[in-house]
Amino acid sequence: MLEKRIADKTKPDAEDITNLYQNNGYLFSNVNAVEVKTEQDSINFEIRVVEGPLAYFNRVTVSGNDKTNDRVIYRELRTKPGEKWNKEEVISTIRELGQLGFFDPEAISPDVKNADPAAGTVDLDWKV
Repeated sequence: MLEKRIADKTKPDAEDITNLYQNNGYLFSNVNAVEVKTEQDSINFEIRVVEGPLAYFNRVTVSGNDKTNDRVIYRELRTKPGEKWNKEEVISTIRELGQLGFFDPEAISPDVKNADPAAGTVDLDWKV
């Protein structure tokens, strides 16, 4: 249960600690639970968070499109260059691209490239 509250890997839009940080721009954050004390039937944990630098979209591209004009796809993207990383916006973009009806919603995937914690930038390639 603790691991699920820290990082729920079953749902991409779960309300866990890792997603909360990623929705606020901290793509490079690291969340760990550390056992600090054990007494009889109780265990005390500390949740240690290393935020890292804020991440911003650098380049946002689309690849694999052979169904429609690229501008149709670009106008649906909520991930724009220069904006702060937001995982919720990435998931919303997947849903909206799927609703266009041109692509298989399960095949749409954002490919994170050139993630650079030192510069605080990330490139995103939308594969449709």
